[in-house]
Amino acid sequence: MKVDEEVIQESWSINKLTKDNKVFLLRFNAWLWNVLPVEEYSYKLGIAINLKMVDSSGFPSADENKQLGKIEDKIIQIFQTNGKSIFVGTITGGGIKEFVFYAQDPDNIKVELQEFNKKMGAYDLQLNIQEDIDWEVFQTLCPNPLGN
Repeated sequence: MKVDEEVIQESWSINKLTKDNKVFLLRFNAWLWNVLPVEEYSYKLGIAINLKMVDSSGFPSADENKQLGKIEDKIIQIFQTNGKSIFVGTITGGGIKEFVFYAQDPDNIKVELQEFNKKMGAYDLQLNIQEDIDWEVFQTLCPNPLGN
């Protein structure tokens, strides 16, 4: 099943996670519990940015957060267009912001991210790819609002 971006709805959950004495904010689209796992999108992609202006807790400053919002919009536009991937959420904290997607073809995403990185200037985006057919990472980080 290819998921058309017009079909995906949004119901964002915001949660905290503490790991290695660091606090992370998790913002995930809990609506995706209605359709997961989407077997054709079997690769979890983490596109991470090292933050430049962090507070003492490892979170971005207000100014940097505005910049990250613009970057997020561009990344979603590039990688979710034409059903290439599904944007599922973000992880922020510990001096990083990670944009999480599930994709069909990670090799295509690698090429597009390299092109996008050339235009970024101040930030260098890092890509982590792992096969996750059952969407276990999503299920671990996003509470199930359906209760099942």
